[in-house]
Amino acid sequence: MTSQNSGRKQVRQHLLAQAQPRDHWDRPGGDWGGHPRQPLALVCSLRSTANSSYRIGSRALLRGENETAESMLHCALEARHPGAAFRLLAAAARRSTAAHQRECGHLLGMRAAVRYLRRAAAWGHGDARHLLDWIGPQCNGPGPNRPESEKVPGLTTGYTPEDKDFYPEVRLFLEHLMAIRPAALSRPTE
Repeated sequence: MTSQNSGRKQVRQHLLAQAQPRDHWDRPGGDWGGHPRQPLALVCSLRSTANSSYRIGSRALLRGENETAESMLHCALEARHPGAAFRLLAAAARRSTAAHQRECGHLLGMRAAVRYLRRAAAWGHGDARHLLDWIGPQCNGPGPNRPESEKVPGLTTGYTPEDKDFYPEVRLFLEHLMAIRPAALSRPTE
């Protein structure tokens, strides 16, 4: 019986390895590091389920099904899935942008975006770390303290993203937030 289980496990691992599309953070074995709060015996099952939620949420995000994407990516956060934390920013940015364009909601702010990035970076997401470095230490202050020519740099930085599907979208959203922040700060307050 154990050799049969071993054979099934090998076939399952092979099928999982061949499943497409697969990205940097699609890790069915749950090998994304971090310090899980649960006992080790529960971690494997929890992380496998979290990765499945990540994959379903990612597919929904690619199809533009943002509500489903957010719901599934939130499920993956319980196991501290770095990819889910990063892609959740893309989903939240889409939702807030759509609501803002319909004039029935506010655009996600820089502080909220930075919170998403910090969580993903703390769990090991390289793109989140890169974007936090790019935003700089001013991300908590009233606005970026950069020369005008550096406020919205282009995407050609020589950096190779881990998340090829959503890194450009997240970065473009952050560029937009950085571009509108000075205008928002110059508004008179009463």
